[in-house]
Amino acid sequence: MPKFAGGRPSKLTASQKEKLKKILEDNSNWTTKDVQLLISKKFDVEYSAKQVRIILGGFGMNYC
Repeated sequence: MPKFAGGRPSKLTASQKEKLKKILEDNSNWTTKDVQLLISKKFDVEYSAKQVRIILGGFGMNYC
């Protein structure tokens, strides 16, 4: 039986996530809403605030 995490695949590619992480590291004063808008404008991808918090947590970043 195959083992996989399940769930929907990420809307952002691994490359896009790396670019996003770099942008966020260059300036640490981001709110969840700011990141949500950044993702929408830069990558043309829509995420809920909850999913943005999950992404930031995956980066090991704090969020507000």
